[in-house]
Amino acid sequence: MMKLILNKGILNQHLHFGNGTEKKTTRRISCRKKLEGEIEQTTDVKVKRLLTYLHKNLNTILIGNPSELYRIITALNKKKLFLFEGNDTQWLEFLSKCNEIFVKDYEEFVNREIGVNNLWCAYKYVEELNITICPYCNSQFVFYYNTEKGKTRPVLDHYFDKATYPFLAISIHNLIPCCKICNSDFKGTKTMYYNKFLNPFEECFGEEVFFEKKLYQQDNLDYHAAIIGESFKYDLKINTTKASRALREKVNNNNDLFHIEDIYNSYHKRFVNDLIIKTTIYNDLYLSNLSETFNKLFNNQVELRQHLIPNEKEANVVLLSKLTNDIVLRELNWNTASE
Repeated sequence: MMKLILNKGILNQHLHFGNGTEKKTTRRISCRKKLEGEIEQTTDVKVKRLLTYLHKNLNTILIGNPSELYRIITALNKKKLFLFEGNDTQWLEFLSKCNEIFVKDYEEFVNREIGVNNLWCAYKYVEELNITICPYCNSQFVFYYNTEKGKTRPVLDHYFDKATYPFLAISIHNLIPCCKICNSDFKGTKTMYYNKFLNPFEECFGEEVFFEKKLYQQDNLDYHAAIIGESFKYDLKINTTKASRALREKVNNNNDLFHIEDIYNSYHKRFVNDLIIKTTIYNDLYLSNLSETFNKLFNNQVELRQHLIPNEKEANVVLLSKLTNDIVLRELNWNTASE
């Protein structure tokens, strides 16, 4: 799990999109206008009250962070119990109206043509976010591509699924660019509860959670071969012993949902073995010789080492960056801090 950060430019453009204040003139009816129209037409006083609450908090719904979105969910659940007292008919009417407002706005957001108008849409969003690796698995490319010959972009996962929470269907912090495998094949319609799963707009595995090799416990195992990268007699495990109880639960749930350990063990052991061999080759003496020979390219060994493993800023543009750092720095003690 890698962390995502939305800059002010993205937030401002999405806010203008939702409020209908885009610089480009369009004929679309904004989310705010749709909401105001539903409030005016709704005859059920209690449903109108919930819609009015959404209108009052629309800016938060549009660009609020995940914890603010969760507060919206919590507040609505409390209002549901207080207002409807178990009357599902009125709650379903409210959700139906939310579908007409927010889900329809999302459908427009993902289907808008960029063209000469350069309108704010899903393509512009992922282009400006500028990630090329799935934040859930860190092992699949998810890239933006737009030419006259064709275009593609990452799929957008609703962390708070839009079937259950249609009022968050267009929330920018609820639209996580990711790979099709994580979004469609693994998550599908499963619910990700805020306190039970990691959200890449808030959290990542971090230093407290890391990948490690666990050698098979079996007789006649060639431990030397497994250690030096000549065999696959080990498992790649996510170590959570240093994490808090809450973080450990979230990591384990993400691992189960996205099959991270299973996928890594099935397909990425060869990558780890190659890392071990490369790290052995790039020993201190060899690095010293390289830095001296190519002194115009590298000022010192530290800079050279940082070219060989991804740094924190490259986490969302380099495949398996977390695995690489954890194996090289933790498992192999490849020091990048000294020359």
